[in-house]
Amino acid sequence: MTSQPQLTTKDNIYYGPSSYVGTSPFRAPFTSKPSALSPLIKTMWQDIVILAGSIVAIASLIPTLIDENALVPHTTSVPTLVVLSGQGFAYYTLDLVGSAVGAAAGLCVWSLIAYYKAPDDAMLVSYERSLSHKINRFRTTVFRNKK
Repeated sequence: MTSQPQLTTKDNIYYGPSSYVGTSPFRAPFTSKPSALSPLIKTMWQDIVILAGSIVAIASLIPTLIDENALVPHTTSVPTLVVLSGQGFAYYTLDLVGSAVGAAAGLCVWSLIAYYKAPDDAMLVSYERSLSHKINRFRTTVFRNKK
């Protein structure tokens, strides 16, 4: 016969061993006493909602991967990769494993976009598109018209 894990309480917040709720050493404490089914049901409803949002976001990126003419600059894809990495780690430390998996899947899709869909000059800005060129063209236009 297995015994229930021992819980400790402090200020009406219940703490149990890490294996009781999940495997993360950074898990959040219970705000109410867990039920007898808590060890069996480890998925929180928030985890399911965040995972569903990740699935929708990933599905909306598939047309970008399929489109041969789609171009996504690194100034969009790289920051997204950094944010998804942080979110995935945060979700994992909160024992939101489904959300962490969703963030990892998003990270994979955005990595493919960053690799395959970046413009040829993704890291270099051509002079014609640069701000200094636009300022010089503006000055030329304004000063030419004043004469």
